[in-house]
Amino acid sequence: MILLQRQITLVVCLLVAACFPPQTGYKPEYSLFGLFFPEYEQYAYLGGANGLYAFSYNVETGALAQIGSFAGADCTKGLARHPNRPFLYCLAAIGGFDTIQVFAISKGSISLASSVTLGDANYAGLYPKPSGDFLVMGHAPPSELVAYRINGDGTLTFAFLTGAGTGGAASAFSHDGAYFYTRYGGNPSFREYAVGQNTMNLLGNLDPTDNTWSVVSTPDSRFVYVSTNANAFVFSTGQGQATNFSLAARTAVMPFTTTIINSISPDGRFAFYNQGSGGNNTGTFSIDQSTGALTQISNVNSVLYGTARISPDGKFLFSTVATQYETFSVSSTGMLTRVTSPITTGITTQQPIVFFPFQK
Repeated sequence: MILLQRQITLVVCLLVAACFPPQTGYKPEYSLFGLFFPEYEQYAYLGGANGLYAFSYNVETGALAQIGSFAGADCTKGLARHPNRPFLYCLAAIGGFDTIQVFAISKGSISLASSVTLGDANYAGLYPKPSGDFLVMGHAPPSELVAYRINGDGTLTFAFLTGAGTGGAASAFSHDGAYFYTRYGGNPSFREYAVGQNTMNLLGNLDPTDNTWSVVSTPDSRFVYVSTNANAFVFSTGQGQATNFSLAARTAVMPFTTTIINSISPDGRFAFYNQGSGGNNTGTFSIDQSTGALTQISNVNSVLYGTARISPDGKFLFSTVATQYETFSVSSTGMLTRVTSPITTGITTQQPIVFFPFQK
């Protein structure tokens, strides 16, 4: 009888926990037996040299409406979101030194939580580890990767750095956080690291024959796409395991020069690119789920040569550059349709858009 009462009590507690989840700003990956799904809505954030701005996101039309701002923010050199906590990070040179500003967000509310002043103005990019343990920046010169620990309150403390010989202007974590891929300033010009709790160990080098512009990983971490000045390559990572990027492992996939793969759909079926040689274009490749090979399926003449980012629901693609952005709808088959002409935000040196979910 006592055992039965304990079992009933446990079930009731689990049901209550599922019905009334913690009031945090991020979406849990699962709920009890998949039976209870708290409703969440996405909010968008744009930042640049003259502020950080919050927007509501219309899931039906893709329209953004400004609902908040923080004028004192400077995101000239990078804007990133914490993977699962309501914090944004901006990187910029302030007073002659690069500084990371940490902002607490709650829908349209943006407040400065803390900041870290770095030793010089040679940092580039902000790359949070998917687990939220730390974020990585490129530092060149002296050419190294620098990691800062992300504390529970979003603040940062120095964690570790790699040895000389690495620059991180174009970088990405695999989605499982086990590997880090980064541009290198010389030959070989692309590198892979195994990521530990407090270390990043070099695994392999590759010279893709040209300057690396972007690196993206598929959601299942099986494929990595490296875009360069003249071409792009797909690498199979062997179900997320480390691979030495040998010349035999890469396959050229680009139909145009200066075509940059910037974003992968949430379901891993499509890769989105911006292309700026002989006219601006934004388009879609379908991804072969067995090999990672790409097939072009959509190409739309675009006004901007920006940086494409897909919305978390996979329904809209936002291309941002300078002080503007334009929006494309994405069909279930990956076809793009422009839904807005370029919209001027007034945000100078604008960074690619980021999204964050909040419970309704």
